[in-house]
Amino acid sequence: TLQAQAKQAGEARKAQDLVLDLMTARKQLEAQVALSQESLEASVSKFSKELEQDVPVLKENVRVQGEKLADQKFGLTENWDPTARAAILEEIDAIDAEVQQSMFDAERYNRYQDKLKMDITPFDDVEELKIQFGSVSKLWRNIDKWEHQTVEWNESQFGSIDVETITKDIQVYFKVANQAAKQLAGNRSEERRVGKECRSRWS
Repeated sequence: TLQAQAKQAGEARKAQDLVLDLMTARKQLEAQVALSQESLEASVSKFSKELEQDVPVLKENVRVQGEKLADQKFGLTENWDPTARAAILEEIDAIDAEVQQSMFDAERYNRYQDKLKMDITPFDDVEELKIQFGSVSKLWRNIDKWEHQTVEWNESQFGSIDVETITKDIQVYFKVANQAAKQLAGNRSEERRVGKECRSRWS
């Protein structure tokens, strides 16, 4: 009947419209995927370039921090004076923050390089800086601790002094002094002088 034919024709048009809509949606989706891929590639490229610029900056920061630690003042026994020692410790704390940041950045950059399939930059200089800082900071923080403990021991009554604890502390200080003196940058005479002074005071 005409009514049935009209109904079939209407359903056919609806089906055609649905197919056209699906095709249009597919094309739009493909276009969006293509744009997203281009955007991702552009982001990766941009991030990779930023990393290539950041790594040399970190390397330079590490070099500067190493130079700070190599300063002759960290090997001068004259700086054991309370006022000078306080200034030394304050500077060590500031360098500590810089070294920690360098270590964090080195680990972070390597992690990003791995994710981006880039060549992994070796940060041996950061590891060397960590060791160098550890030696300098341990030496001066132990010097400061020793000086304060010496005052406490001198002010304590003889009977209240724990000889065993003091002996153990001295052994620790002596070990730190020897290790730090070997690691300190600068000329050998300064290293020997610092080590000799430490051993003289802590023996």
